[in-house]
Amino acid sequence: MKKLLNSAIGLFLICIFCPVYGQDNPKDHIVQLTTSITESPVAISLKWNAIHGDANIYIYRKRKIAMDWGNAIATLPANATEYTDNNVEIGVEYTYKLIKIINDTVILTHVCSGIKCKEVEYRGKVILLVDSTFVDTLRNELIRYETDLIADGWDVLRKDISRNAPVRYVKSIIMDYYNEDTASSG
Repeated sequence: MKKLLNSAIGLFLICIFCPVYGQDNPKDHIVQLTTSITESPVAISLKWNAIHGDANIYIYRKRKIAMDWGNAIATLPANATEYTDNNVEIGVEYTYKLIKIINDTVILTHVCSGIKCKEVEYRGKVILLVDSTFVDTLRNELIRYETDLIADGWDVLRKDISRNAPVRYVKSIIMDYYNEDTASSG
């Protein structure tokens, strides 16, 4: 059996939905979440920009490979901009989720972090299919996205396709990439 995507098939379709926020500044809807670690005492600290609105902020944590988020590990006041998790282990990768719900708007972001975790240098291949309608208008964003994927260890296989392309054609592109991959399972 062939290996594609280093034992995992990844398919990224870029779908563009442009929400209308009226006169709001788009930056008001973006949360830049960063982490820092300490080894003694063992802790992972989360920091983010201020999020407008009076609603509480909820922090969730799971092991990176876990499926279930469970209950929030912290409920913070609306003006909070940081949280330190002291209940972590060295060598374990965690994924954190930050949620704030203001009226009908859900502000959500994720970040992965760990202390002395093994670095993944090569993740495999990913197929990136891009709606050709947006190739020019999103040129810089697509370059950034591909660069981010490569920096994260992915080998990017990109194809720009017409939004009116038949499903059969799109499937054939994916199958062609699969068949071109000559790696076979051991």
